[in-house]
Amino acid sequence: MAIEFVCVSAPGTCIVWGDPHYVTFDDVSYDFQGDCEYTLIEVCNKSMDAVDFRVVSNNARDAPDDDVSYLREISLIYNEATYELISGGEVRIDDVSITLPYVTDEVIIFLNYPNIILTAHFGLVIVFNQFTDVSIELNTDYCGEVCGLCGNFDSNQDNEFHLPDGTEAPTEHDFGTSWYWAGEGCTQTPPPEPCQEGSQEYETAVQYCSYLLNENGEF
Repeated sequence: MAIEFVCVSAPGTCIVWGDPHYVTFDDVSYDFQGDCEYTLIEVCNKSMDAVDFRVVSNNARDAPDDDVSYLREISLIYNEATYELISGGEVRIDDVSITLPYVTDEVIIFLNYPNIILTAHFGLVIVFNQFTDVSIELNTDYCGEVCGLCGNFDSNQDNEFHLPDGTEAPTEHDFGTSWYWAGEGCTQTPPPEPCQEGSQEYETAVQYCSYLLNENGEF
């Protein structure tokens, strides 16, 4: 008996890690240090079969004067419920803490140490390391159907940074801030100019360059 093989497209993956660095579904990398809540994924070109949902990240700075922020919480908003995975391991549904595992026909949340994993029936998988890193897989049925900080998932790396109105963002920072979702007391300050004399980044660069330029140095 002949064996038939069927090729199935792998899901797209969006990654947020560190302070924070982003890799979109179309494998475009960029940095954005906003410290509010931002839409990572939402359905913006909804087809008849697409399930409507939103994934939101909550970024915060360790100190008010820090230049960078870190992901502290990742949320799925779906079917009039909000599922929150919080740094440190707490999980909430509609602001109520729950004990894992959580299993329904639509959403499953469980611990696979060190990760908390959320799977949704429509082809979404969120893997959160309980600290600052998250990986999000999305079924290819959503190719070209989504928007947000994870990009539009259309296999085109040249049109990734679009504002909510569909126009192209002039900078990565403008792209990031345009996907603001919520947040009280957060800031939308632009990133520091690394070449501005007197800035911490400038002084650090001068220090490192002096090691290379010193004729009597190690290099």
